[in-house]
Amino acid sequence: IQVNNLGIAEVNEYLMDLLSVTKKDDTLSLAKLCYKKTSGNPFFLKTFLTMLNEVNLMDCNEGQWSWDIASIEKSSLSAKNVSDFIKDRMRRSSKGDIVDLLLYSACLGNTFEKKYLYMIWETAKKQIPLQHVLDESVQQLFIEPVGSSQYRYSHSAVKEAAISLISKSDFDKLKHTVGTILFKNLEKDYPERMTFVLVNLLNHCPRRDVKVAELNLKAALQAKELAAFSSAAAYATEGIKRLPAEMWEEHTNLTVALHSVGAEAERCLGNIIQAKIYCSTVLQQKNVSVLDTMRVHSVMIDMLEQGNQMKAALGYCLDALDTVGCKFPRGSMAQSLHAFAAMKQSKTPKYIPDLDTVDSLVLMKDPEKQHGMELLEAASSSAYFSGNKMMVFLLCSRRIKWTIDYGLHTSSPSAFAVLAGIFMHAFGDWERGQALANLSLSALSKLKSMGQKVSEPKTLCRVNFFVSTWTQPPKAMVKPMYDTYKSGMRHGDIDSACKTLVWLLHCELFSGKSLKAVEADCRPRLAEIEDLKYEKWAVVFRLAWQSILNLMGNSSNTIELTGTASNEEVVLKESTDSFAKLHLVHFYKRYLCAFFGEYQEGSEDSVQYGDQFMKTFPGAYLGFDPFHRAICLYGATRIGKQSNFRKFADRIRSLIKSWVEKGAPNHVHQLSILNAEHAATGGGSQYDEVCRLFEKAITDSIEGGFIQNAALAQERFSDYLIEMGEELEAQNHLKKAIEYYSEWGAMRKVELLQEKFGEFLARLPGSFQANQAHRPRRSCG
Repeated sequence: IQVNNLGIAEVNEYLMDLLSVTKKDDTLSLAKLCYKKTSGNPFFLKTFLTMLNEVNLMDCNEGQWSWDIASIEKSSLSAKNVSDFIKDRMRRSSKGDIVDLLLYSACLGNTFEKKYLYMIWETAKKQIPLQHVLDESVQQLFIEPVGSSQYRYSHSAVKEAAISLISKSDFDKLKHTVGTILFKNLEKDYPERMTFVLVNLLNHCPRRDVKVAELNLKAALQAKELAAFSSAAAYATEGIKRLPAEMWEEHTNLTVALHSVGAEAERCLGNIIQAKIYCSTVLQQKNVSVLDTMRVHSVMIDMLEQGNQMKAALGYCLDALDTVGCKFPRGSMAQSLHAFAAMKQSKTPKYIPDLDTVDSLVLMKDPEKQHGMELLEAASSSAYFSGNKMMVFLLCSRRIKWTIDYGLHTSSPSAFAVLAGIFMHAFGDWERGQALANLSLSALSKLKSMGQKVSEPKTLCRVNFFVSTWTQPPKAMVKPMYDTYKSGMRHGDIDSACKTLVWLLHCELFSGKSLKAVEADCRPRLAEIEDLKYEKWAVVFRLAWQSILNLMGNSSNTIELTGTASNEEVVLKESTDSFAKLHLVHFYKRYLCAFFGEYQEGSEDSVQYGDQFMKTFPGAYLGFDPFHRAICLYGATRIGKQSNFRKFADRIRSLIKSWVEKGAPNHVHQLSILNAEHAATGGGSQYDEVCRLFEKAITDSIEGGFIQNAALAQERFSDYLIEMGEELEAQNHLKKAIEYYSEWGAMRKVELLQEKFGEFLARLPGSFQANQAHRPRRSCG
């Protein structure tokens, strides 16, 4: 329990209780003085009062306490003297045994277990029983018990005072001595946290020691599992320092392991140069087997991907796969021919195993095949982000085949997940895509039940991205995605963690959640990505954030992605990654064009870049972009009567219709809006039918929870009614649009609508009726 500093009133209550005083005024002056001297710190307050008693500035006669305020005021005693006072009391206690106890305890941390103190105490052959010294230390307020077997310092000042009694060099020697005692006496199954205690103590001696190097490796691996990458990197460095000069010849496996975990930790920290040094050092060794280089290969591939060198990463993967006899064609023509043959085979019923088959699989035992599976997984990711779909399919097909032939591997679940995306978005086979997603989760569950450290973040990430975002409402995806992010951090899969934070933002943004609530999480989430130095995903996150700021009115721009979060010109100029440069800038631009009514620019962008975006990034992004493209295209058609834009829009409407027919709930309201837009642009529908379609679109959007698209539908309906001369109805729907945009938090959009239609909205219903007296009445419901 953390106790905050006390105020004057609380200090006074404490003094009244301690000194058996009943009237507040009797101790108030002393309370004010104590507060001034100690700032209300509870530990300092107790120590200060003890000091006053020991120097006779407070005295107790026949049960009555007395004190001299003037003398206390003039004295130099204060919280600043606490450390000296504590040290003096330590020196005068039990002939130095308390000092030894407190120094031993300082080696063990702020909280320490009695059984470990016993090991040290007995080895040091102390005469006074440990329990006696512990009890006296508690009485002197140096330490306090925590349960029946643990103690802790009553304040950090006690620990600091004890350590200051000896020189730094002597304390370092003591730490090594204590570490050696514990290392010799601890049982093999000691708690994991003791690994860190031991290694931190033993590392105070710089001499070479293989056992200490092994302990550093153990600590580095544990730290990496806890996502404590700075500690993991430090332990790897310390471990290597303690190896003999002939480390590569005499301790090959240990040396490779330390360099590998060091490379992994440095890569997670963004220290690319040091990570490359570790990797190249391992790869230069002639006596290191191909299988032993697996981990550094993975780090090299990750760094190439992190640096947006996707084609180079794919090439590196394919070269590494060659070393384990897993060969693939390199030329695009040969890759296409092999892919078409595999696609033909994929249409057979036996291509996809059933749940019983997956459940009966055993673990993959062959180390070479295990290494190959790791490389195949990395190659699949590189192929996807370099836009090489043929290789994605070939690589995933090989992973599935190896899983069936050789057994489950920790990357098997993610292979099923990626193939699920291919079947859904490349082949249009949603039924088999969902079946593969189920196989992915089944394989994940099976591996976890077998005690395997499976690549859970990658699997969940891909199932979410390729399948669940299409079959589940965005609001239902928020918790699974946040859980995936936590899983990525827990497993050290930083790429999946950062990627999921970006997708989580999109789920919240497109779900209709309040922009203010979404924006509130942007800064801390971006800080996490930036701290992990994943600039690839930070760029995407900033673009999304800037879109939100533009809509909220926290930027002077509307469709230009420049402001607090991002700078569009800099992104386009500096980014070497087409993922951010060519596609995602335009993705967000089209999104903003749809809401800010910049239909012509959004349409031109859609025609130039939209189809390429859909081809390059099937998955969660694809589910949102076509709708915004179609809104722009239909909008431009209604303004400029451009038939070529209408053809593009109709093609997108047909695509979204096919998704709805396959069971995509998030696109039902989108299709309703586009049906209304299609009818409004001259699709042969009568006025009443257009009105009915818009009313249905608004209802579907509201029922789905998509307040932003309900606002958009209201606005588009209002525009149509104005075109048709139905100004009174138009005014009602425009007011509703403003109401919905306000509820969503798009205040910049609200301002623009009010600026554009201010006079129109202010007109009285009677004036509308006068203007339309010569027009036949129409029903809009």
